[in-house]
Amino acid sequence: MNGKKFGIGVLVVVTVGLAARPAQAAEKMQYRLKLQKGQKYYLRMITETKTSYTLMGRERPMEEVIGFGYDFDVNDIDMNGNAWVTCTFDYISLNYKGPGGIIVYDSTQLFSPVAPAAKRLSLLQGARFQIIITPRGNVKQVTGLERMFKKLEKNINKRSQEKFMLESLKEQFSEKFIKEIFESHLAIYPETVVGVGDSWRKTAVTLSGLPLIVENILTLKDRKNGIAIIENYSNIKTDPNAKPTVRDGTKTSYRLEGKQNGMMEVEESTGLIRDSSLNLEMIGELRVETESDETTVKLIPMKIQNVVTFQMTERKKEADQEKEVVE
Repeated sequence: MNGKKFGIGVLVVVTVGLAARPAQAAEKMQYRLKLQKGQKYYLRMITETKTSYTLMGRERPMEEVIGFGYDFDVNDIDMNGNAWVTCTFDYISLNYKGPGGIIVYDSTQLFSPVAPAAKRLSLLQGARFQIIITPRGNVKQVTGLERMFKKLEKNINKRSQEKFMLESLKEQFSEKFIKEIFESHLAIYPETVVGVGDSWRKTAVTLSGLPLIVENILTLKDRKNGIAIIENYSNIKTDPNAKPTVRDGTKTSYRLEGKQNGMMEVEESTGLIRDSSLNLEMIGELRVETESDETTVKLIPMKIQNVVTFQMTERKKEADQEKEVVE
């Protein structure tokens, strides 16, 4: 009799366990970025890029790994969930190998010499700006860049190359660039509630650097222990209407297309993107048009492979860290 009761009990446990997972999978969830006032977060972005050009039948490869780490401090939250955030450059790294040699820079190596080619990025260490970000991960506003660069200008040698480096940084780290960088990682949340198996689309257009049109298809693949597993599949191409870059009478433009795919883990209670990895591959050509007595056009085959990783975590408050040290 006892044996029969035990067998029935096991059957009930197994049956409940099997029923729980389909029930969770069928449940619809609304995913949003739910930042908290006073909370301190840390964002880490690493981009690994392999680019190759084919010139005169010979492949010319180039490899670059660039990393940024930001302190991401939430100053305030309005009634709609929009967050006022201060972003501080806490970590910068560059590892380059290609035409021009090898460049290695890591901001954590405080006493290592900084290569001249990396000096430009090193100026940003400790600099800060502010953004307003919505629960859907869109950046509504970027402020503080002008103040940031004025402060940097006070700390440089205006008679050295640092002045020209700073001007270059101003051109690159514009409001548009900051908005595109943060939204490329954070603007992934669906408009409506979704369940396992549901997909939604997000289109991104980048105007800084390569002018790209990115058609993202995101799919909620699974839910495990409060973590949403989301797949990202993208069709990517250069904007055919983008204007070429003109410098010293030479126009350059790109015609590239390809795919991107990867996975991300999103914490359901907060919307924090705990881990994300995307792999991209594009092929096409670089068009170089030179005008002198007559116009000459060169079409240079090229290929780009890219791996982008992104992580967002809570940062411990200074008081908590000091307490741990004492204990």
